[in-house]
Amino acid sequence: MTEHIRRAPRPLADSVLFVLWWAWAWQSSGATAAGTTLVDRLRDDTPWWWWVILVGLLCGLPAQSHAPGRGVARLVRRVTAGPGGAPVAVAVTLAVLVAPALVFGVGLGAVVSDLPVVTRWNGFLDVMSSAPALAVYAVGSAGVLLRRRSAGRRGAPAAEKARRL
Repeated sequence: MTEHIRRAPRPLADSVLFVLWWAWAWQSSGATAAGTTLVDRLRDDTPWWWWVILVGLLCGLPAQSHAPGRGVARLVRRVTAGPGGAPVAVAVTLAVLVAPALVFGVGLGAVVSDLPVVTRWNGFLDVMSSAPALAVYAVGSAGVLLRRRSAGRRGAPAAEKARRL
């Protein structure tokens, strides 16, 4: 017989972070592929069931604390506490926020849109330089920097103790 071993719960912040990144990736890619603005995409082009799924993910997965899995949580820890410093952490955060719209909206947007690549590329530039996108970049960068700062405070006594030995 096999014994079921319960996994350790994931931090709530990592689960919520994953769900919000998924929502950002979906909406920014969709707006890029359709050639609309992010605000128009959220207001007019988003079906009601998408909001239900998002609310379900925000309420359900973090409550179970088993999402997003070890891979995303490990990546978040490495970025926020890695040896690269704050500029590397901010650069990785911005790359993770821009990449979905570039890959799915511009690159694979032909699957859902008949717009030419040039129009999708212009849509990408419009979406990524819009006020909501700049707010997402600011919040993401601030979150990574604050998390680095709090991780540095927790790790400082351990580092000092290791140097003394």
